[in-house]
Amino acid sequence: MRLPDLAGLPDTFILTAGDDPLTPATARYAEKLRAAGVAVEYVRMEGCRHGFTVRAGLASTEKFEEAWARMNGYLKKKLHPCGT
Repeated sequence: MRLPDLAGLPDTFILTAGDDPLTPATARYAEKLRAAGVAVEYVRMEGCRHGFTVRAGLASTEKFEEAWARMNGYLKKKLHPCGT
């Protein structure tokens, strides 16, 4: 975030919890990456708390599963861009 130029960084996936004190800074980072020409997929999961993807009870089962599906989907898209 503190680097003056983020150009040339790889495509980036960012997932944040809606109820997380780090979310505003993370959203600014995503915008800074975009401004530098980096492809960014930014997802904010409303109704979730920090750590919800690794600790039970910080989000509903549905939100937990949606977050992991989005992360896995992004990786599959990047690792197998032709859908194979």
